[in-house]
Amino acid sequence: MQIISNSSRYTAYDLGDILKIIISSKKQWFFILYMIFWIILWATVEFYVLLNFSNQLTDFGPIIIPWFGGWTISIILIIYILTWKLFGKEVIEISYKSIRINRVIFGFGIPKEYPSENIKYLCVTNKEISRWPRKRQLCDLSIGIIAFNFGSKIIYFGSGIDETDAKQIIEEINQRFPQYRSRIDQD
Repeated sequence: MQIISNSSRYTAYDLGDILKIIISSKKQWFFILYMIFWIILWATVEFYVLLNFSNQLTDFGPIIIPWFGGWTISIILIIYILTWKLFGKEVIEISYKSIRINRVIFGFGIPKEYPSENIKYLCVTNKEISRWPRKRQLCDLSIGIIAFNFGSKIIYFGSGIDETDAKQIIEEINQRFPQYRSRIDQD
């Protein structure tokens, strides 16, 4: 295994037939500290409500149970976002056969594989025209700055990296696997 690029945001490895790129999640420390404070506050309120109203569920059940469920789901979602921000990585494996994208936390994720014969126009996109709201980008749930056409879909990856790193990644992919080079002029 040979490291062919190691910037502050991503590392590229040459694994023989595979180019493996690992992009660490973007650390926004103010947002992370805010989320930790928010989780502690919400968990404290939830614990207080559970402790004080558990013996009165028959009186307040229709109000407390849906509120408690929504509150719990919110805490779980924020814990997921916080865990992604602290420990998440996007693992992209490029080979002659496919591009495989996997967002992992602690080694767990659900990979998506895209066969090369259906991939066209691998390029860097403009984040300003992204279809996702800004708050999703703040939570680093953005779709990414690198994209390719896969049939009738557009697949995005490279969440949280800047345009310079995205261009370097595209160049490394194109050097190793020319079939992914943007083929706008050829179609």
